[in-house]
Amino acid sequence: MFLLCLIMLIIFIGMGIYYLLNQQMPRFIAMMIFAFIALTLILGRYNLILFDDSMILYEWKLAAMLPVVVDYRDIVHVEKKSKHHLIIEHKKKTHVYVFDSEKFIQTFQDIQNEYLKKATK
Repeated sequence: MFLLCLIMLIIFIGMGIYYLLNQQMPRFIAMMIFAFIALTLILGRYNLILFDDSMILYEWKLAAMLPVVVDYRDIVHVEKKSKHHLIIEHKKKTHVYVFDSEKFIQTFQDIQNEYLKKATK
């Protein structure tokens, strides 16, 4: 997400400068607005957040990456694809990119085990 927004920021600024040089002010203003949106997405964080009973994932919905709350009981399988890439299967498959997939899986399993203990009590 960071790289995509960075590329879009560069493209929007480049197009804005082009429109400014060609004296097309409405298009220049539009490109600067889009560049501002891309900058806020770069500065905002798309974190995967783990709670006691659910996690927040970010998925592409139409044209934006939006948060989705997934309960642990809905998760069918977590698959490690590489050191940084995971696939979490719930109602659908979500590709998640983390710094350390093994640490994420271990933390997820610990939290899920505690959740199951609380649910059975």
